[in-house]
Amino acid sequence: EENAKQQEKRKGWENECKVLEEAVLAARNEASDENLVKLLKLIHGYDSFREGQLEAIKNVLAGKSTMLILPTGAGKSLCYQLSALILPG
Repeated sequence: EENAKQQEKRKGWENECKVLEEAVLAARNEASDENLVKLLKLIHGYDSFREGQLEAIKNVLAGKSTMLILPTGAGKSLCYQLSALILPG
């Protein structure tokens, strides 16, 4: 019975990984607001970006030099973490 539980957990985890991978690939192929918000929801559980985040992420994904100045706790790290997840390599 324990083996069946472990297999069920593994299958659930594999399904979650597949959904995440599909969302990353969708954002990589088209960095639309919709694709980026979907990925944000899957990764961090947020329904929307804070002011400045979406624009900064889109600029980074477009290969533009980007500087984002936000107060402490405003979500700067999310901008480079999400971008790094989407960019190949």
